[in-house]
Amino acid sequence: MSSQKDPPKGGRLPPTSPRGVLAFDLDGTLLDSMRPIGTTASQVLHEVFGTSREEAARQYYRTTGKPFELQLRELYPEATPFELQNAANKFHELKVKNAYAHASFFPEVPKLLKRLDQAGWKLVISTGAEREMAEVLLEREGLGFFFEEVRGAKQGTKDAHLRAFHEKWPHVPLVLVGDSQFDMETGRKVKGVTLLGRACLLPSWSISPADLRRWGATWADYHLDRVPEVLEELFPRATAPGTRVPKVLTGRGPGRNLRVYEGGATTYVGKKKCNVASCRHRATWHWKNTLLCDDHLREEARSARHRNDFLKEARAAARPRKREEDPSAAAES
Repeated sequence: MSSQKDPPKGGRLPPTSPRGVLAFDLDGTLLDSMRPIGTTASQVLHEVFGTSREEAARQYYRTTGKPFELQLRELYPEATPFELQNAANKFHELKVKNAYAHASFFPEVPKLLKRLDQAGWKLVISTGAEREMAEVLLEREGLGFFFEEVRGAKQGTKDAHLRAFHEKWPHVPLVLVGDSQFDMETGRKVKGVTLLGRACLLPSWSISPADLRRWGATWADYHLDRVPEVLEELFPRATAPGTRVPKVLTGRGPGRNLRVYEGGATTYVGKKKCNVASCRHRATWHWKNTLLCDDHLREEARSARHRNDFLKEARAAARPRKREEDPSAAAES
């Protein structure tokens, strides 16, 4: 998976400033995988170190969020390098077979990512798992194109990930969504990061929303479907009265996901109807000297997205807004 969304053929669209950057943890936050991963970890710790399976599961969940190698060093400081490496190798091998082969994303995740992407947020992944495995899982579920970047264990811990994201997008809000005490405490190390949390309730382990708030989360719940509304409350969109925020049109091109901004489209605030025959909706956009409603603007843009003239207009500066004068109002004045 490419770390950046591919530009449309024919040139790169002008850079835009995102609403903010939303960094998601993977396991337990987007991916419903903590139960099988905990079972796998308890099996490995029992076989290599002799820890009871129940205690091993509690130890794993208590230190989760970190790369597994760091968890092992914390849990077994007296273990030899051979034992630690042996346990790590077994865990990574079994995790793929026993957990990732069957785990799926939480039900609300696809719609959530779509809403956040349409709202203008840059979405990234910060995980303690391997980046390659995270990319495979995202592509398997058809969600990879939502994410600008994926960082895993080999790219450092979450605080290093967050600093890298902040350096890449320095003047916008940075939000971390995680499910563990480690996620919350690590996010607090990086100045300016807002923390949101997913609580969990497993047979041998639970983290409540109150726990996550105590560790630093601004908001926490057992589901993430309210995240867009929470972000709107925390970071209100700054717009002038009576204006509309340009939308992002997303569609699939051949072999890639095409993300095209409404090239040349500007807000229309008059009273005329959409110029498409038989359409009764009020026009809301100027586009190519045509007045269109929201639905027909999307249709026209999707049908035109591969044409050179459309891509040129997408890179051109938008025309200034102009309010249509009401004839009756003009007569009265």
